[in-house]
Amino acid sequence: MSAEKPVWMVEVSEGSLLRSRGPVSSGIKGRLALEPSRLVFTPESPDEIPVAFPLRDVKRVGKTPGSPVVQVRMRRPHTPRVFWFYFVEPPRLGPAEDRRPVANLSPYKRGKTKLALWNDLRGDEVGEWVERIRGAQASAER
Repeated sequence: MSAEKPVWMVEVSEGSLLRSRGPVSSGIKGRLALEPSRLVFTPESPDEIPVAFPLRDVKRVGKTPGSPVVQVRMRRPHTPRVFWFYFVEPPRLGPAEDRRPVANLSPYKRGKTKLALWNDLRGDEVGEWVERIRGAQASAER
């Protein structure tokens, strides 16, 4: 596994997206790196600011079932507290732009279908990142 990984970071409003299936932003494209004491997201755009997540402040890290997404939940007082790192470009949740059969699905179902297909290709890699982050957390706590 490489030291850095291209990802899209999405800040999640606690509870709102998880319950309402509301729109998810397209995220910020960048690179994710794991250092001994922190997880670092470096945006591709120079207009964005890098974000460092101290591992001691990470409450929980996991893989979103059926999708190539790492979830990072921070302890308080961090705001926002939940971040999703997509290992593929997040699906658009707008109206369908084509006439293929999948275009008849709702934007949410189209996005979920796309992520499930990508999960088949990238799921193991995402799981490895989760385990690496958890291992680094355990080492940082010692």
